[in-house]
Amino acid sequence: VQVSIYSMKGELLFKKQLQPGAQQLNLQNLMKGMYIMKAGTSTQKILL
Repeated sequence: VQVSIYSMKGELLFKKQLQPGAQQLNLQNLMKGMYIMKAGTSTQKILL
């Protein structure tokens, strides 16, 4: 599944193709705040 992280302004900040199974994403380079995460057909707001 492809995972994308966007700023609240819609700017693409992170994109990665993940293999099936449990995965971890390293988002340490992103500042604390609210982001939009799209994974496949699902969209969620996330707080870092």
